Order: sequence, then C-alpha cells, then structure tokens
Amino acid sequence: MSVKSHRLILIGLLTTALWAEGGPFEKTAELKAADVLPAALVSGTNSQVLDPVENDGYLNIYRLKSKFGEMLVVSTDKLNQRIHEFDAIAQMEKLKGTQEFAKGVENQAGKVVQGAANLVTDPVDTTKKVFSGIGRMFQNIGNTISGNQAPSDGNAVADLSGFGKVERSYAKQFAVDPYSRNSYLQDTLKDVSRAGFLGGTAASFGMGPVGNLSMVSTTDNALKDLIYTKSAQDVATYNSDTLKKMGVSDDLTDLFLRNQNFTNTERTAIVMALSSMPNTQNRQNFIKFAVLTDNGDVAAFRRRQIEMYAAYDAKQAHIQEFRFMDQFAAAILEDGSLLMMAPLDHLLWTQNIANYVASVNQHVASQATPPRKLLWFSGTASSLALKNLAAAGWQVQQKATDRLK
Repeated sequence: MSVKSHRLILIGLLTTALWAEGGPFEKTAELKAADVLPAALVSGTNSQVLDPVENDGYLNIYRLKSKFGEMLVVSTDKLNQRIHEFDAIAQMEKLKGTQEFAKGVENQAGKVVQGAANLVTDPVDTTKKVFSGIGRMFQNIGNTISGNQAPSDGNAVADLSGFGKVERSYAKQFAVDPYSRNSYLQDTLKDVSRAGFLGGTAASFGMGPVGNLSMVSTTDNALKDLIYTKSAQDVATYNSDTLKKMGVSDDLTDLFLRNQNFTNTERTAIVMALSSMPNTQNRQNFIKFAVLTDNGDVAAFRRRQIEMYAAYDAKQAHIQEFRFMDQFAAAILEDGSLLMMAPLDHLLWTQNIANYVASVNQHVASQATPPRKLLWFSGTASSLALKNLAAAGWQVQQKATDRLK
C-alpha cells in the first residue's frame, strides 16, 4: 500500500474519531402530527393521531386514538396499517347487528373453538416517553432471542376444526393481516369469524367485499395469497423448505422460525424477499441477523429492510452479497459499492448515529480500496445529519421507496 493510501486511511480514522467524540448532536424531537402526516391520516373517520409525535432519532412514535382504544404505534409505515385496521374494525362492528351474526352467537353455547392466546399487542401506557426498538438497538445494549408468542400465529385445534380457515377468509374479506399484533383487530376478527363459523357460513353476512380498503403492506400478491389461504403450519413448512433451498442450515432455520418476535407474515415476507434474489450470495447472513431480533419493532424493521434490498436488486442494481456491518446487514454491489438500506422515518444526527458512522467508516477505510458508500432510507434526514453524512463520504438517498416502486 502506498504512503498516500496510508495517509488517506489515517485521515479517515481521525475524522470519524472526532465525529464520535465531538458534536453538535441532535436529541429526540417532539413533532406535530399535521407537520409530518397528510391531513387524512391525522384525523380520519375512525381514528385520530394525537400530538405530540415523538421522534427517537430514527422512527416516529405516534399516539393513535380511536373509539376502540388508544395505542402507541412505532413508524409511519405501521401507522398506515393500524389506521386501516381501525377502519376495518368499524366495518366488522356493523356485522354484529345482523341476524346472521346473532345466529352464530346463539350457536356458540354448544360448540367450542380454541383461539390463539397470549397476544403481544401495541396498546401500552401512552403517558410515558418511549423509544422504538430501533433506537434501543443503536444503543448497542445487546440482542437475545426472547419474547412472547406472536399474535395469532396459528392454532392447531382451530385449523383442524376449520375455524382458522374461516378467520383467514374474513381477514382477506376486510383486507387485513390475520397475524397482526393489533389486539383490537384480533378480538373483533375472532368475534366475527366465530359467529360466521358457528353459524355455518364463511360469507360476509351479505355485505360484499370492502372495496375501499386495501392491505397496507409492501409484500406482493404471493405473500397475501399464502397467508390468507394456507394454515399457519403450511406457512411454516413453506418457509422451512424455501430456506433449505437457499442453503440456510437446519439449525439456523429452526432458530429463525422459532423466534416469536416475528409474526407469520413478517417471517414469510423475509423469506420471500430473500428467495427473489437467487443470484445474491450469503443470503443466510440476513437470517443470522433476523435470529437476533428481540422485539417487534426490530422485527418490522428487518422485514421492511429486506424488502427494500430485494426491490433495489430488482430495479436498481444487482446485489452481489450480504455482509455483517455491526448490528446491521449491509449489501455489496457488483461494482464493490457498500449499500445500506434503512426503513427510517426521520434521521437525526445523534451521538449513537455518529458512533455508528464512525465505526463503519473505520471498517471501510481499512480496506485496500475503500468502496463507494451508499445510504438509502425510506424517510428524510435533518440538515445536520445530511451535512455530516456527506462529510463522512456517504451518498444519501432520501425517500428511497419512491425509487424502488
């Protein structure tokens, strides 16, 4: 290596060290809902986003109020889903005044259908200041495989009895995720499905499809078809078989499928996204990251992240392989460029971000030929974050999803 190259590497190491030790740094922010969301999302027919909106440096944390309950929702992507689910709940509630629903309820006395239990839900104490799981991940507090059972990930008795199929049928009818963590949705969906099942029909009680509702998801029609038409066990078999075809070891597959911080939908979305990248090496590295997921926020982040990588591979440039980059999965393009995708709402230049950028830059600078560094994220960044990322040699693409459609 030349003296000039050594000098450039030393300058890079010294610069990133200064970022990590110096400032200025931004702190978490309180925002107004009307400043970050379209008016239709701030106040809708069945829900309202309350002020203030917390930003923990990465994701927005919303307080969503409806007549069905109040909850904290992490990320704008998840907020869209929850608002849609409350609209669907309102439609389901209309069914409870029909004769068909009453008939189904009357029949419950003589039949038993066992549903899912121990739901992990969004509703929490909305009076406390909170941070997303992504914010905690950047604090490097360590990851473990833990957590309660993901909601409605399937029940053998329900599937054998036929109730599971009816429940998925109603989820499709109302264009909602049957494995959603929204406990209000799960309770209402089970009520409606149970009445329909015990009443002897899986129809929509004469209402017809809810045409003005669409499933809030970045996954494709194949994913929707799988989660609506197949039992939880069939979905698990699909995931296991597909990972095996990708060369993922049995032990790693088992750890991934047993990590209950993911819902069935999230696990399957990850598997399908990886499967759509047959020419990308080291896809098992992404599963290794997924195995370490220790909360629902990170599970949703990893699902959205791999979907972004898969879209980039299909529509922008081929991803050669995945590599470890501290706590995140990075991609290497065919020209050697380093690409990092992140489903973030609004990035602030925090101490933790500065430390992470310094760590990545040190790793990159140690290579014989430091690669081009690309950072794509779904949201926006503060002017200070953009300034410092540019100074660190990163090419930033905000609102990246617009270029991945």
